[in-house]
Amino acid sequence: VLFAAVAGIMVFISFDELLPTAREYGEHHVAVYGLTSGMAVMAVAGLVSLWSPVATPLVVFSAIVVALLFRPQGLFARRAR
Repeated sequence: VLFAAVAGIMVFISFDELLPTAREYGEHHVAVYGLTSGMAVMAVAGLVSLWSPVATPLVVFSAIVVALLFRPQGLFARRAR
């Protein structure tokens, strides 16, 4: 129950603070996609840990590799305009 409360606080902070800032810079769609995909990766990692706790880091690492394949300039780099 404590982990669920902490997770809820983290999600609230993400939506409350990060999305308005992203909207200021015109990148709010990227922020929404990032939040959604991050939540999906962590959900999949949680499900995988139920079957095989050893495979959880592999799932997270694979998600980072896939993200870098789609965004080769880096996760936090600005787009060239």
